[in-house]
Amino acid sequence: MRVIRTTLFIVLTLAVACADESAVETSGSCLKAHGKVVDVDQEADRSAEYVKRWGTEDGCAVRLDRLLSRMGPDSCGGDSTADVEIHGTLARELFERAKGDLTYVRDPANVFGDDSIASLFEESAAPPRETRDSGYRQGHQELWLDPADHAFIYLVDSHATERWPLDPNPPGCA
Repeated sequence: MRVIRTTLFIVLTLAVACADESAVETSGSCLKAHGKVVDVDQEADRSAEYVKRWGTEDGCAVRLDRLLSRMGPDSCGGDSTADVEIHGTLARELFERAKGDLTYVRDPANVFGDDSIASLFEESAAPPRETRDSGYRQGHQELWLDPADHAFIYLVDSHATERWPLDPNPPGCA
């Protein structure tokens, strides 16, 4: 009976660790497979409770100064908003015509007071045929995009596909 309990404990512990959104790898094999985008030892410090890390589809951690999400009660817009930031080098790798940093906003309740951005968010979207899986993951969500059009990103999971608009003037929060 003790062996069964121990085995069950180990299996449950592994299942919880694998389900954890922050359970991403930072090994040398990741660096070899993906290059600088996963070299987390070289990232700028952007740690805060509301900053969420993305990973690659094979579980490697992505640098916060390349790709991050901000969400939660302590983030700029509180619980009802979120954003995804794709920074310089990675933005240019993902999108053909991107220049600089890109911020995509989820603000369905228009907390930031920008009707044009709030109205472009779509909770149940049908992505254009040109969209493709970027290979980046956050928990169960996949980041999809159209390399020729950086106006939107699509966050896809088994329940929904959300369309998030690019905000050319994202809200600055102190």
